[in-house]
Amino acid sequence: MAQQDPYSGNKKSLRSGFLQSIIRIEQIANNLGSIGDFLVTTFASAMLSLVATALSIIGGIFLSLQGGGNIVDKGCAFILLVVGACLLGLNVLFVNPSQGSQLVVSLKYMLNMLDSTKMGTIKKDKWFKFSKSSANKDIIETKFDGKKQYLSIIKVHGTVSDTSFNDDLMVVRQLNTEALKALDRDTVRTTVNFIGHPNVKPTRVAPNATPEMRVRAVEIDSIVHQLGNIQALETYVILSAPTVAILQNRIRAQFTYFQKGLVVSAQILGGDEAKKIFKKVYC
Repeated sequence: MAQQDPYSGNKKSLRSGFLQSIIRIEQIANNLGSIGDFLVTTFASAMLSLVATALSIIGGIFLSLQGGGNIVDKGCAFILLVVGACLLGLNVLFVNPSQGSQLVVSLKYMLNMLDSTKMGTIKKDKWFKFSKSSANKDIIETKFDGKKQYLSIIKVHGTVSDTSFNDDLMVVRQLNTEALKALDRDTVRTTVNFIGHPNVKPTRVAPNATPEMRVRAVEIDSIVHQLGNIQALETYVILSAPTVAILQNRIRAQFTYFQKGLVVSAQILGGDEAKKIFKKVYC
């Protein structure tokens, strides 16, 4: 059950009748990135969206015909009104299953951005930043329910047994159990998987390579490029702790089990790499 928060919209059940049946519009949702994963619509919100968009456009036509000004000014004003009507229609169209109407969520978010102490001033929230205690920019500082949290993103590569998979699986399971116990109750470990596209680089050949070695390198590159739409599994482990000191201790503990064979390799991401993955996961 989703918890109530300051931006929540209506909590009406989306399965209470025909008009509240959940619909996913693939053409729109697939182009919204991570937002499209949890924004859906219903028959009721779809009809309200058409009405809201139509009324906004009609109102825009009426307003653009009023007053003075040349045709260019009226045309620009009408185009802006149509764009605004489409954006309003999208807000009415989409429904967040855990938060309710996206229009209500957006309105509450905009009202929250207005600083009550200075009317008209927009309060810009910084969702995350790099901690000053980390020179390598591998610790991310964020806020949750008004409390600071510190995150680190670790890119890992899994392991595949060549001989006795069952035996290796038992070892990995034991290591994983011990690694979880080492986190205690003040740290959260989350594993995120993505299907990515590998960046295949040409095979580098030594300057003193033989002609046969050069031919073989060309053959390998040709085989790789003929694979077409190849994909690779990207796995990231995210650790979250209430303080930097606790997070650093938990990272060291996790790397102890990583190096014992829990994964093939592990690397803490920092700087632009960490920012890219953080936005990909959370934004």
